[in-house]
Amino acid sequence: MPTSLPSVYGAPPGDGADYTECPNGNPSLDVPTRPPSSTSSAAPGTGFTFQQPLPPPNMYGGHIPRVHPTAPPPASMQLPDTARANFRWMGSVDHMDPFAEGPHYGCVLEPYLVRAVSATISINPLLSSPTNSHEDYLRWNMIFPTSTCYRTTGPEYSWIKGREAPATFPRLSHIRIISRSFPWMISVKARRQNIGVTCGEVIEALSAYFHENVVQMEYEGVSTRRQREIWQAYQYNRSMDSNAPGGLLGEQLRRLDWLGSNSKWGGLVCNDEFIKEACGDVLPCTFELKCIPSYPLTLQEASEQRRIARQTENRVYSPLKYWKSNPSIRYIGFFFIWFNFCLLAST
Repeated sequence: MPTSLPSVYGAPPGDGADYTECPNGNPSLDVPTRPPSSTSSAAPGTGFTFQQPLPPPNMYGGHIPRVHPTAPPPASMQLPDTARANFRWMGSVDHMDPFAEGPHYGCVLEPYLVRAVSATISINPLLSSPTNSHEDYLRWNMIFPTSTCYRTTGPEYSWIKGREAPATFPRLSHIRIISRSFPWMISVKARRQNIGVTCGEVIEALSAYFHENVVQMEYEGVSTRRQREIWQAYQYNRSMDSNAPGGLLGEQLRRLDWLGSNSKWGGLVCNDEFIKEACGDVLPCTFELKCIPSYPLTLQEASEQRRIARQTENRVYSPLKYWKSNPSIRYIGFFFIWFNFCLLAST
């Protein structure tokens, strides 16, 4: 028997009987049917609604199935967010951003699963190292609070957009960070397991760790030269300079003093060679933090510097340019020079 049957609304108006006239006198089959389609038509004054055209009689054994006129149409099927996301990911026209915010876009992997499945980890471009060709990145002097961190596309505001974006793809429940600028391994764990580690959690975890105190044994375990560099950074960070936090840091030596002059956020990078050198093996979900002394100029900053340089050049050379471009001024100047020379010679 076919899976879809034409529908007929039953008795005439005002008649309480629930029946369907059948050509062979048999009662109608009680089978589920679909609501009438847009091609249905109503016979004037009858109250019956027929679907056009009607099927041949022998298709349903001579019976015309019935549906009650008050039966509501079934609701249209709605795909869940994850299904729609997968459809966009697989489509050839529209692609999903692998670093989209929210819990519905990809699974969250544990570090041991990353090694087991040999997954390739990509870092969110927002956390990558700044370059001259990369105009959208984070700027942050790590000796200051995270409220001073901003994106180069919105320098007038503290960083907001992108804080909840995943730090990696695929998403990870836990990452580790090491650097050439300090001897510690910093762990960042996701606060929400269905989202994974976010960009904001990376920055907040680093700031909290750098504001912790240094153990005396750690300080005594480095060379005398390195101790001198740390001590100089300690004094500068507590000075009255506008680029230093000042006395709010307190008297205790903090981990941020270890950064020295390389206190600027330089981004996270995948560097298996350095990780193996520092840890003895290539650990999964472990990344290198670049600490740099300064940032490359953005296009806006470079344009502003060129404008200032032109203004300075014009202020210095404008009198000389005016002198060369006006012959009459030159003649008057030569006359005064000759007159003063003659006056001095006569005396």
